[in-house]
Amino acid sequence: MPEDATEAQPTIRSLERGLAILRMMQLADRPISHHEVVAGTGLAKATVSRLLFTLCATGHVRRLERGMYVLEDGSA
Repeated sequence: MPEDATEAQPTIRSLERGLAILRMMQLADRPISHHEVVAGTGLAKATVSRLLFTLCATGHVRRLERGMYVLEDGSA
C-alpha cells in the first residue's frame, strides 16, 4: 500500500489510547499506578480506568495489590 494511502486512513482513537498505555507500561518495566498512567498519557481518569479494565479483561495487563498494574507475560 502506498504511503499516502496509509496516511489518509482514519485511525481508531480508542486503540491508539490502549496502545499508548501498553507502550508506557513496557517502557516503565515495573508496576505502575493508575495515577501514573493518567499523568503519563494525559488521558482522563475515567478513560484510563476503562482502558485498564479492558486490558486486564483481555489478558494484556494484570492488576496487582494496591492498584498497581503490570504487563502480562507475552504482552510486550
